[in-house]
Amino acid sequence: MGLSNFLAFITVILFLVFLLLMLVPQLIESVATFAGNLDGYVASLRAMLEKLGLSATVLDLDRFISSSEALIDTITAFIKENLSVILSTSVGVGKGAVQFFIAFLLSIYLLGDKNRLKNGVKQLITAAVGGKKAEDFIRYCDSLTDTDISVAMTDSNIYRARMFAETQLHNHMTPAYLYCNIRRAPGDFEGAYHGFEHLYVFQTLDRDWRKYTGSDYDLSNMMAEYWANFVKHGDPNGPELPAWTPYTEGSKKTMMLDVSPWMGERRLPKLQQYKLDYYLDKYKDGFREG
Repeated sequence: MGLSNFLAFITVILFLVFLLLMLVPQLIESVATFAGNLDGYVASLRAMLEKLGLSATVLDLDRFISSSEALIDTITAFIKENLSVILSTSVGVGKGAVQFFIAFLLSIYLLGDKNRLKNGVKQLITAAVGGKKAEDFIRYCDSLTDTDISVAMTDSNIYRARMFAETQLHNHMTPAYLYCNIRRAPGDFEGAYHGFEHLYVFQTLDRDWRKYTGSDYDLSNMMAEYWANFVKHGDPNGPELPAWTPYTEGSKKTMMLDVSPWMGERRLPKLQQYKLDYYLDKYKDGFREG
């Protein structure tokens, strides 16, 4: 991985830290991968600084990631070592070089130690959700597998739908009707991608380049009826349509839209279920009385 790619990734990582409940586990688990490449990153930094006429003899990897004091000492030594060069260049170039160097070292300092990163993240969580819950969440993150984290990162639409449905329930409002399109797009590898159901709902299959079958057109007719019924009556059900039950405390099912639609229960990925439980507990006093 080149230095520019690494810095781009670091920028994303530092931003995503603030999306606490979603990305903390992935961030923690990524540290070991970076740790094995630190020597290469430091070498790339030296080469880049040399092109700017700056010296980097103070870059001692083992030392500057050992403590915050060593990090500050390294930054101070770098500025002293290159002060004449920095002052002799334009203000923008000199200031930019120093900021670049500091940002790089701070990133390596965070990623160079798993426990340090975890403790920093724990402080952020503590500030956001409280001490006891922070401890619980960090402990929960440690129990997740790479698969748990990957699934939670790529399957967020289910969570948003469930949060809406649960909010309706807890506020004693009209129950929601959940659906999931599992009909895969024919002719390519797109699968049942987000928004693909629009071709069926608005009956525009004939305007698409793909080759649809009679079953697709039958499904399109059913979906168009479901949507029209919901718009007119607040209930998608109608004559000769497979029954679509609402999301209730006793039946938390989702309409699975395929050639033969069926009702099924979609379990949330573990991390998203934790988020949902946290949300419902945090705002339980704000829900309407029944």
